[in-house]
Amino acid sequence: MTAQMKLLHVHAGSRSYQITRKEAERLGLPVVVSRSIVVVPPKPKSDPYARQMEKQSDDLKRRRLIAEIRRAEGLGASRTCRVIAMKVALRTGFFLSDLKRTCRKSPLVAARQRAIFGARVGTDKSLDVIGRFYGLDHTTVYYSVQEHAKRIGRDAPGMRCGR
Repeated sequence: MTAQMKLLHVHAGSRSYQITRKEAERLGLPVVVSRSIVVVPPKPKSDPYARQMEKQSDDLKRRRLIAEIRRAEGLGASRTCRVIAMKVALRTGFFLSDLKRTCRKSPLVAARQRAIFGARVGTDKSLDVIGRFYGLDHTTVYYSVQEHAKRIGRDAPGMRCGR
């Protein structure tokens, strides 16, 4: 098999293709081959219509979040981890799924700590139960409560000092 006939793996978005180097050059793909893999960068989202649709999608998600909070409160579930997290997400501009991710960006961490603190203060749930909701260990929940209490200048509720 010659160098021209060697198959290249082309990754475009979520799809993968096998083509020859000659076909890649004919299609105008950047043929910088490293271990016979060619990566096609995704097209930038410079389309204003696409951005408008994204914004409408975010607005729709927010409206659904508000509706879900109202529905949960109507059922008498105003003091659950989920409802508290949804309220914090709405106030801070994040989504519930963002709060449950393991992202460590400062604004998101502060919002997550606020939600965890609210769950600890507003419910009778243990650190383990709150941690399971967020996918965290109970020690991480303990740390989040302590940090948010320091941030707002309060003592952490129901927490024993390790001293």
